[in-house]
Amino acid sequence: ILAYNRTFNEKHKVGVTLLYGFEKRKYDRTAAFATSFVNPTLGYNSLQSGSSDLQQASSEAWEEASLYSMARINYAFDNRYLITGTVRRDGFSGFSEGNKFGVFPSMALGWVVSQESFLSQTDAINFLKVRAGYGSTGNRTIGRYQTLAKVSDGFNYITAAESSVYTKYISSLASGDLQWETTTGLNLGADFELLNSRLSGSIDYYNNNTTNLLYNVDVPSISRFTTFPDNLGKIHNEGFEIILSSVNVRTSDLTWSTDVAFSRNRDELVELLGFDNDGDGVEDDLVSEGLFIGEPFNVVYDYETTGQIYQ
Repeated sequence: ILAYNRTFNEKHKVGVTLLYGFEKRKYDRTAAFATSFVNPTLGYNSLQSGSSDLQQASSEAWEEASLYSMARINYAFDNRYLITGTVRRDGFSGFSEGNKFGVFPSMALGWVVSQESFLSQTDAINFLKVRAGYGSTGNRTIGRYQTLAKVSDGFNYITAAESSVYTKYISSLASGDLQWETTTGLNLGADFELLNSRLSGSIDYYNNNTTNLLYNVDVPSISRFTTFPDNLGKIHNEGFEIILSSVNVRTSDLTWSTDVAFSRNRDELVELLGFDNDGDGVEDDLVSEGLFIGEPFNVVYDYETTGQIYQ
C-alpha cells in the first residue's frame, strides 16, 4: 500500500492511495492405510507389515491464486466539498483464461452542508452531510476448478472373475464462459447531528442492478449431470435504511441513550437466460429453479391446491 496526503493553501486536501496484492493457497495430502499386521509393534511406522491386499493409499492436491490492485484519489475543498474516485481490478485463477479479471470503478461525492454560512449559525443543526455514490463491485464465489470439466476415478466395477476394474469418468461439465458477477448501483445518503448532538443518525437509499449472477442451474439428469454453473441475467435491488441514535438523559451519574434502525429492501428478477421456447414473445421462467421474472429472487413457489378430492 502506498499513500500520499497533502494540504495546499490550507483549503485543498489531496489524498492518493495505491494498492497491490497477491494471494496463493496450496494444499496437498497423502494418506496410507493398512490392517491385519503380522507384527503390530511398530504400528504406522511399518505399514508394509499389514496384509498386502488390505493396504491402501490416497492423495489429493489443489491450488488457487488471486491478484488485486486499486487506485483511489480523494479531494476535499475547505472541508465542505468532497470527491473520491476509485478503480479496482481483481483476478481469480478459478475463472477461465479470458475471464480471470474484472474491473470495478466507483465515484462518490460529499457535501458538508453544515459548513456553509447559511447553516453555520444554526444551533439546532450541529452537523449535516449529504453524499452520493455510484460504482461497481465484483463477486467471485465459484470453486477453484468450477470452470473446468472434472475427472473422477476409482475402482468402480468388478469383472466376472471378481477382480476390481479401475475407471475414470467426467464428473462435472466445463463452463468456460463463466464471468465475474457484477453489482452496479447508486447510493444516496445523509449523516446528521441535531440538538447539541443529542440526536444523530443517517439515512441511505440504494438502487442496485446485479448482472451475470453465478448460479448452478439444474439440467436434465439423463445427461448424467445434474447441475451446470452459469451466469444468469439480472436482479434489481432497491431499498433504504434509517439509523437514529438519541441521548435522552446525560448527567454525571446516568446516561440513557436509544438506538433505532429500520430498513426496507425489495428485489426483482429482471432477466434470466433469454430463452423463449414457447414462442409467446416473453422470456421463459426457470420453473425448476423456482426463478420467475418479475418476482423476488427467493420467491416461495409450490403447487396450488384446489381442495377437491377425486376418487
